[in-house]
Amino acid sequence: MVLIIRSRASEQQIQDMLESLGGYIKLAVDVKRGILAGGGDMHSDCEDVLLEDGSRQEDIWGADWNPSTQTVTFESLIKAPRRGASTARRETRGRASWRAMKTWTTTRERYQRDSLPVRLGGIAANLARVKSFVRQASCQGAVCGIIDQSKWFIEWAAPDTEIDTAVALAELQLQLSRWQRHWPEIWEDPVQRRAVAEEAGAWSNRVLEMSGLLDQK
Repeated sequence: MVLIIRSRASEQQIQDMLESLGGYIKLAVDVKRGILAGGGDMHSDCEDVLLEDGSRQEDIWGADWNPSTQTVTFESLIKAPRRGASTARRETRGRASWRAMKTWTTTRERYQRDSLPVRLGGIAANLARVKSFVRQASCQGAVCGIIDQSKWFIEWAAPDTEIDTAVALAELQLQLSRWQRHWPEIWEDPVQRRAVAEEAGAWSNRVLEMSGLLDQK
């Protein structure tokens, strides 16, 4: 379901927008009118709703929002900036990017307050969630969000680990990136999804063992 949000979204509106992808929400933001459309399977779904409401295409930017982590990413744009874009639009884009960076900085600071074993345990827990959720057809978006978050967790934890652990985490990060690159194809193939579940489970056990948390019990 795609909704136009003109003020702070209600809990019911958030739940309605989560119907399509489960774990995160596709957004199209009219940076001039100060409204957004959220929901649907693609940014273009949201863009179409804004265009029908009177927005101009050159004022619309795409983003993703993960309610569980309160993070916004701007990696998938509906379009690239046009040549000769006005200073106002460039400044608006810059402010939006700065807010996203600030959100990730807050998440990073919160994550790094934990001890290294706990941080590694968080990565292992995420991989266990991937193993579980990938078997459920309604959780495609949730799995995408977990994978993306796990890559950041690895980025933030690896520098504090021993060399062998850092190498293993780099290997895991590459695997997560490969899954992301081929995700639509994987999701449509039950055999590939089962393979991802098995591999995610194996990685979860491996990272949990590396964390040392099992030795503390």
